[in-house]
Amino acid sequence: MMLANPRSTLHALRPIGVGSADIESLTSYLCRLAVSHSVSLSSLAKLIADTIQETLREDFDWHERQLSGISSTAQSWASAISMLTGVGALDRLTLNTWAQVIPAKGLIAKKVQWCPDCFRDDIKDGHTPYYRLSWQIGAVTVCDKHHRPLISACPDCGRVNQRYKACYVVPGWCSHCGCSLAEHDAQDLGTTNEVKPEAMWIARQIGLLLERQSSQQHTPCLATVRENIRTIVAGLDHGIGANFAKRIGVSKSAVHYWLSDGGLPTLNHLLQITAHAGVSLPDLLTEPLKNWTPPIAHPQIALDLVHMNKERESARVLDWEKIKAELMAFARLPVPISVAEAGRRLAIDDRYLYLQANREARVLGERWKQYVVRRKHLAMLEIKPTLESACREIIEEGRSINLREIERKVPHEILMRVEHLYDVLNEVKEGLGVS
Repeated sequence: MMLANPRSTLHALRPIGVGSADIESLTSYLCRLAVSHSVSLSSLAKLIADTIQETLREDFDWHERQLSGISSTAQSWASAISMLTGVGALDRLTLNTWAQVIPAKGLIAKKVQWCPDCFRDDIKDGHTPYYRLSWQIGAVTVCDKHHRPLISACPDCGRVNQRYKACYVVPGWCSHCGCSLAEHDAQDLGTTNEVKPEAMWIARQIGLLLERQSSQQHTPCLATVRENIRTIVAGLDHGIGANFAKRIGVSKSAVHYWLSDGGLPTLNHLLQITAHAGVSLPDLLTEPLKNWTPPIAHPQIALDLVHMNKERESARVLDWEKIKAELMAFARLPVPISVAEAGRRLAIDDRYLYLQANREARVLGERWKQYVVRRKHLAMLEIKPTLESACREIIEEGRSINLREIERKVPHEILMRVEHLYDVLNEVKEGLGVS
């Protein structure tokens, strides 16, 4: 049996910059998708919100939602957009890959920021301008590629954060005055080269992190990061948390908190740790530092610390080719099942099925929707004669047809199967010639 790939509801736009430090943000993708359909951002957002059964407030705030950050909202919206567009793995346009190892608090920049030179390169190369995911991270203040500060105000009207307030957003142009954001203002031109080495190093580390997330095969593990920090404390400061705390500029209670299953360092503190340890940020977050040695030799011999840790379970590695085959087997079952049920059987969040096995999940979902429609139609064919018979009895008794009388005549378990009962009753009454 051939199962066709269902037609997508929205245009299947290709994400830009996947696998590189210049990967697009989910917010930028959403803006481009709205432009592609010539609809307002709010209209498109409402469609997506309806898909995941959310309600948008009238004062909906994009910054508040943090669609490209670390949150269940970012995961749900990425999955919903994947379902509607037929484009998988859109969670890679968010920072949710790092949800287990980087705290969400303070992660996203408070202002919309961009690099004019990056926009200029996009236009010069004939590509669609887009907002980079790195620009949405608060710790990033410069462009690693062009060695210049990011800017946050339109060079023409001087407005900031217009993207969060506008109904129509075209990446690369001001949402208030329409000016190209690839332009420099006079003040900006004078400060192009005034970048600190520390800022450049941070931008580079974030770039390495974003490059890694596209190829990351398993979810970064909290226990690995905690053990790596413990290894670094032992190597740099002989396991003395107070000395390590002083080294990176935090309280000793903070270090104790990180190492005692209490929490994790913020992104800024993780960057401090990588700088002192001489490792890259993605390595700190993903790889056990088994062969790591301090970057500077210490005159004293480090203590041989023994940590009584419980054996960690290895991270589950998902074989997506096998999962796709199982999904297609589900799609051939005599009685269809939903994507949610498939996720339950596979012990996988169904949102990931749309992201990593998009075609197979949508085939399964389309077959389930058609099955539900048929089932409702057959149920109505079965139930409608019962309702008509009950209405005739009520009319013969000289009573008016209403819900109370219907409930008296028709068993509750039958009525529970009827959707939009009032509409169905009106249809039955019209068929009987009763007003």
